Amino acid sequence: MQSLPLKLALVTTTALALTLALAGCATIKSVTDTPVQGDYPTWADVANSTTPTALPPAFVPHDATNMYVRASTLSSAEIITYTSKTPPDATLCKPGTLTGAPTLDTTWWPNTKPPATGELCSPGWRLFTIAGETYGWRN
Repeated sequence: MQSLPLKLALVTTTALALTLALAGCATIKSVTDTPVQGDYPTWADVANSTTPTALPPAFVPHDATNMYVRASTLSSAEIITYTSKTPPDATLCKPGTLTGAPTLDTTWWPNTKPPATGELCSPGWRLFTIAGETYGWRN
C-alpha cells in the first residue's frame, strides 16, 4: 500500500509532466514556419489583392504573368517564379554567381539545382531562368 505523500508526489509529477509536454507542443508550433503564398496571374492582380501576404519584389517586370511568391513567416526567406519577356530591372539586378540554395520549397519550384550564374538582385535575391520561367530566392 502506498502512502499518501507518495501518491501525492506521483500525481504532482504526472501533472507537471503533462503541463511541460503541452507547453512544449505550443512552443514548437509557435516557432514552426508556416509559409504564406501569393498567386498572381498579372501585376494588376497584385494591386487588387485584398490580402497581400507575399508580394513580388520591385525587380519583377510589370509585364510578368503567372507570378507565385512564397514567403517565410519567421525569416526573410522567399521564393518566386514568373514569366516575362522583359528582363528584371537593371537598376536592381546585375549578372553574378549564384551561391547557396533556397530554404523554402513548394510544388512549383524546379527539381534541379540552381545554375552557377544568374542575376543578383537587391535586396539579396538570386535569379535564374529555365525554359522561359524565371525563378528566384533569398534566405
